[in-house]
Amino acid sequence: MNERQQVQRTARQIARAHEAPPPSDATQTYGGHSFAEGTADGTHGFVQRISHLVLGVTDLDRSEHFYNDFMGMDVIGRGLTAEPRPHSLLRMNDGSLLLLVEQEEVIPRRPGTNAVHHAFTMTPNQYRRALEKVEEYGIDIWVDRAQFLAQGEYNMNLSDPDGHGLEICCDAPEANELILPNMGVLDCGPAENYKVGDVKLFKDADVYVVRTKDGFIAMSRWCTHMNGRITWNKEHWRFQCPFHHATFDRRGNHIGGQPNLDALRLYTVRFSDEGNVLVDTNEVTHRTCYEPAQAVKRPTRELVAPDAR
Repeated sequence: MNERQQVQRTARQIARAHEAPPPSDATQTYGGHSFAEGTADGTHGFVQRISHLVLGVTDLDRSEHFYNDFMGMDVIGRGLTAEPRPHSLLRMNDGSLLLLVEQEEVIPRRPGTNAVHHAFTMTPNQYRRALEKVEEYGIDIWVDRAQFLAQGEYNMNLSDPDGHGLEICCDAPEANELILPNMGVLDCGPAENYKVGDVKLFKDADVYVVRTKDGFIAMSRWCTHMNGRITWNKEHWRFQCPFHHATFDRRGNHIGGQPNLDALRLYTVRFSDEGNVLVDTNEVTHRTCYEPAQAVKRPTRELVAPDAR
């Protein structure tokens, strides 16, 4: 890595790249940023695997060793295709192939292009092994999108021996685990201070309190896609996740960005004798969508005539 590239890496980008997921052999479940549910003809949107990827290399022995030992691919053999130049064929664990073709000069990034890299996914245990190899080989790693990693999402960017940009991704099981703030009962202030349509964030507890026309609801700030913290976009009247672009309406219904997501989780709402909104952060409810019965109405005080006491 040259001096200019080193200066551009922040401490956060480098530190996040060296974080290791808990041990697990869980496989990847996220379909990627361009995941689409499907098309009108009924074809499935998730690409199970590609046929093959071809990379030019200047030293076939060196590159074959890198992709076998560091990336964990199996070497099938050399000279197995009609390619006239020296080449090696490797196989990934999903059956996809990597063809390394030796040539005198390699241009890993064509002039006029930007952010070109090849992305691979690993299980947590495979990712942990790759981190060990990083230390063994003294490889520079970083995370280009360090500020956009959700809980349980691990990522490293690096270059192979010829400068090809690589990204290794890992989604640990914690990306889909329930996260509770464990703050007990949260006093969110007088109910009379909330107008219909108000959305208020209680940041320390990662809780949104919303007053709808049906009453009050309290929702978890954690996205139901992967555990990224959502934000309220007042200008567009929706919640959105900056990590993988999922969006939800004011009531927590999923409306776009990722396919087939449940609504935002609910916390139990009740009211104090003084009329304050109380949210029990220890009680969470999973739901598929919003229903009016989920909203809790503000209690009204009955007026009692003096002679009726």
